[in-house]
Formats: sequence, C-alpha cells, structure tokens
Amino acid sequence: MSLDTRSISIHPSLVGAAERLAARSGVLHSSAETTFAGFGTLTSIPLSPLSEHRSPSAAQELLASIARHDEQPVRCHLALPFDPEVPGSCVLPSLQVTAGPDHALLTAIGPSDQLGGLLDAAVQQLERVEGADRRPVMVASLREVPTAEDYAAMVTKALGAIEAHTVSKVVLARSIELRAERALDPAAVSERMAEREPACVRYAVALEGHGRLVGASPELLLSIAGSLARSHPLAGTLPIDAADDDPASLLRSSKDLDEHRLMVEELASSMGALLVDLEVPEGPSVVTLRSVAHLGTLLIGRLPHGPGSVEPLELLAAMLPTPAVGGVPQGPSLSLIAELEGARGDYFAGCLGWFDQAGDAEFVLAIRGAALRDTQSIIRAGAGIVADSDPRSEAAETRSKLASVIETVAPASSSMLSRP
Repeated sequence: MSLDTRSISIHPSLVGAAERLAARSGVLHSSAETTFAGFGTLTSIPLSPLSEHRSPSAAQELLASIARHDEQPVRCHLALPFDPEVPGSCVLPSLQVTAGPDHALLTAIGPSDQLGGLLDAAVQQLERVEGADRRPVMVASLREVPTAEDYAAMVTKALGAIEAHTVSKVVLARSIELRAERALDPAAVSERMAEREPACVRYAVALEGHGRLVGASPELLLSIAGSLARSHPLAGTLPIDAADDDPASLLRSSKDLDEHRLMVEELASSMGALLVDLEVPEGPSVVTLRSVAHLGTLLIGRLPHGPGSVEPLELLAAMLPTPAVGGVPQGPSLSLIAELEGARGDYFAGCLGWFDQAGDAEFVLAIRGAALRDTQSIIRAGAGIVADSDPRSEAAETRSKLASVIETVAPASSSMLSRP
C-alpha cells in the first residue's frame, strides 16, 4: 500500500496538548524552540543492532517510499540502548506535530484518500487531551542501588584499574527505585522537567520491557542539518548545592579538564573518520543547569558529499557508546562497567531522537530521565571516573543528578536520598 502525507497548520495552543499526548502514549522530542510529537499509529520498523548496521536501513527505505511534500519531511523516531549489540526501537508515527517559533504543523501519513479524515480526527483528539496531573506525589518507598557508600567503594575499585593502566576513564552509574502511592502521569513529569531545565531536550518513548522513558537531556549527541553535523558532548561536573558554588571553577579543575579531554579526543576521532572539516575548539566552555554544571565542547563537521551522503545511523554506529557515558578506551571500559556495575541492558546512556526524509536528524543522550511504569519509577545517573577522582565526590555527583530527576517525578522527595 502506497503512503502519502498531508500537513495543516494548527493553533499553537494544540502544541502543548500534542506534547502531553506524546509523553503519555507516543514519542516526544522537544526543546524550548522546537517540538516533535508523534502519536496515532506507531508503526514499528525492524532495526538491527547498531553494531550490525547496514546502509540503507529498513527505516531509510520506508521513508524514501513515502511521498514527500514541501510542508514537512516525515520523521522516524529512534531509540538505541547503551549496548550496541542489542536492537533498538524505531517507529513511524502516523500523526506528527512539528512546531517552531513561527509555525505549528500537523502531518498525517496514510493512504491519500484517508488523510483528510485522519487530520480532522487528530485535531479533535488534541482538543480533548487532558491537562497534566500535577497533584502532589507521595512516595511509598525509595531504594538506592547501590547506596552512596557502596558506590564510592565501586569507584575505588575503578581507580585501581586506572592505576593499572587498564582504562583512562570509566563512567559508573547507580539507580533509584521509587514507588509512589498513585500512578505517575508522564505528562506531568515531562512538564516539571521543562520547568526545571528549560535548556534541555525533553524526550519520551515507550520501550518494551522498560516502561515509558521520560527525560530531559542536556547533551546533544548528534544533529544533522543539510551538510552540517554537530555534537555537544559534556564531561566534567560540578554539583551546584549552594549559592557560592562557582561553575567557572570547572575550568580550573585538572580532574574535570582531564576527564573532558579524554572524551573529546575519542569522540573527535570517531566523527572525523566520517566527516570533513571537523572543528574542535582548543578548550571547553561551561554549561550551567539547575543542579549541576558541566564542561562542554561543540564539535562541528560536514558530510563529505553534501546532504544525505552519510546516514545518521552510520554516524551513530561510529559514535556509540560515546565516551561521555562509557569510557576510554572503549573496550576495556565497557568490560569494567560490566564487572563493577553489571550489564547495562536498558536505554540509560543510549540515545533518542529522530531522522527525516531529507537526511536531517537530532539525537540526544538518554540521561537525566526516569523509566515510569504505573506507580513505579527507576532513575539512573553516572559519573566519569579518572585518575584524580575522589570516591565520595563522585558519589555526591550522582546524588545531585538523581535528586534533580526525582524532583520531577515526586517533588520534595529528594531529601530521602542518602549523602555520601
């Protein structure tokens, strides 16, 4: 069956409704400037593990078969787990809202003779979307896995591997398992994330076996616009717990600068193999969020033969797992993670985003999020360990990151976390 598309302009007030609907039952990728919300029928597209990527992918072939119109190229949503040997999730939403500062479009995908009806029904559906459930959330139980004390001991073991020159950097994570007294509304969690971290990219997607993943990522993994490819990796962190905490002190921290340098060198090498004219600044800048500050470096390169000459999945296969959330060198650091932390079989530190018919794309790291399932939530956070790391400081860093997310799931409950 051939598929066609049709787009109409919608009132800006319906964009918020589309975001709430997508947070609950579709896919969402939204920043302060732009929104992509997919809902309706989410057609699943077969996706091989990233380590086995072949060009063109089934998703690229499907996009190429859909009639393209000038209003808005059709987008697929992609979610990749941390482990590149595990298949990810790729879906084509039949209804897509794309919005920016000066436009808001609703696009329907289907047989050409059904598009008018699909659009009319979608507008009516958006007009009926309920507001977010912002009632207070009471926490029935909260468990840290591992505790801050045990995490610090894990960091000490990692420092032994660094001293033995097995790895130069490794990122270790821990989790919070939270149970609320009533079902959690993903739309409310997403809205609170937008309020706390307006500079981050909000995401939401349902993942089989992992619940609904809702988050606000500060880290741009990859964007492609025409021939231009960008990445803005972060490494090196300062928890902001008091008014006198100075984010600029990161630029004077040899430990954080070293952690950041290792990541940038590794990522630039991966991107440079597929891009031309890769620009790598001499030093990082400071990215300040509500509860933490990071060192960030903006990498910019060009596709070698113009738009579409390198598929987004091809670049992702070269970049993941990124050293920002894995380590350096990649193989030994991943083995050390599996030994100390256990296998990362979920989507924490993977990537989420979209790519379209024009070859454009945007992906963020799947961090600062929560896996929601009815009354339950699992939140994970990690810290980069290098030679000068202090185990208690690294545990404190994970606490700050976990607390920031907990405040969006169950406000006023971060005080339940233990201190290292």
